[in-house]
Amino acid sequence: EISFQGSVRVSLSLQHPGMHPVNPIRPYQTLLLKDGQSLRKEFLPDSSPQLLQFVEYLIRKGPLESFQDISVAIGEPIVEVFRMAAHLSYWGKGKIIDTLSKHNIYKISPKATFEASNPLYKKFDTLLSRIMDRKDERRKQVSLPRILAIFSMTSHTGQPMILGDHIETAKRVLNIESFEMIELLVFLLQHEILIQLHQYVYLIVPNFVSRLPKVLRAGDVHAVQGSKQRPGDEEGILTARGQSVNTGQNPTPQNTGVEEEGDAQASQQIERNELAYLKRIATDSNVYHLFKQLRPFFHGNHHFEEIMWRSNISRETLNMVIQTYNDVLIPFLC
Repeated sequence: EISFQGSVRVSLSLQHPGMHPVNPIRPYQTLLLKDGQSLRKEFLPDSSPQLLQFVEYLIRKGPLESFQDISVAIGEPIVEVFRMAAHLSYWGKGKIIDTLSKHNIYKISPKATFEASNPLYKKFDTLLSRIMDRKDERRKQVSLPRILAIFSMTSHTGQPMILGDHIETAKRVLNIESFEMIELLVFLLQHEILIQLHQYVYLIVPNFVSRLPKVLRAGDVHAVQGSKQRPGDEEGILTARGQSVNTGQNPTPQNTGVEEEGDAQASQQIERNELAYLKRIATDSNVYHLFKQLRPFFHGNHHFEEIMWRSNISRETLNMVIQTYNDVLIPFLC
């Protein structure tokens, strides 16, 4: 923000307009404010009352309610809620995230730094002073390293734990209440110490690799490099769209006509394989018909929340489909 002659204030953003938001805004998402109290002080007397109402609601509720819920609560069309969220995101006042849920999965960001001189420790202690009394015996046990240790825990199978499990662990180990743990989580997300992982699903039908077009079965390097990498392509396996994974190198794609033709042939062949597989296993059950309906979402491009929203189904229903056809549906985190 700059000022002209001490009276006219103008706000500027150095971010390119196309950078915010990176992905389409969804009703199941919400806005995580970086500092709600500071943002409140920035509002001018003639600021939009709708925007002020939106911010006040976010300050009061935090990222626990979705844009859909907020739209109903403040009486604004959801399209207007999207616009206000995109506006605040563009000006760096917050970021669009998935609404906090017990099913969310978080991990420590690889970009996080924990040097002793990091002011994050002091900020964390200030937060603890606000949510816990200094005479509270728990203050001796709770620290940033211990909270991060809880978020680093995995299940007995070695898989990352969901937020609900972390909250139960914090209650059992450090006697932290769920609402206190949520405040600590919001702090860690605001400072980008934690990042969210999403669960995707690949459909890999039997004899998949042997039925790929010759250009890919033969390991044509150019055709592989000309394909776009999809989420979860870290292990060097062939994805369900006939594309290679990241091999640790950064090749420069060269989209020649031959490569595009090879990709198109692979996509068509995979489509035929999947439809043929569905025909072979066809039944009259509701689960099968739902599996057939959801098939386009099982190519590693749509995470659980997106599939649930687009198909209007519950998480339990989606998990039932995956468990029923777990021989060909491969879930993964990314």
